[in-house]
Amino acid sequence: MPRYYVRLEPQGITDQDGEELPGPEAAKRLAERVAQDLAKHREELPYQSLVVIDERGEVVHEKALMLH
Repeated sequence: MPRYYVRLEPQGITDQDGEELPGPEAAKRLAERVAQDLAKHREELPYQSLVVIDERGEVVHEKALMLH
């Protein structure tokens, strides 16, 4: 199963462990879950977008985070 990683922009902070998922659609669902978790703390965090990359470093999904 491929491994996907979440990166927060513009800081370029990337999850080093990643998560094994069946494919790009599951990676999109991962992005939605992470974005919801981040939204709970949004006022404290400077992130503008969340990017999911695959094992090759290719972007498979990008989600803008709501700014307050």
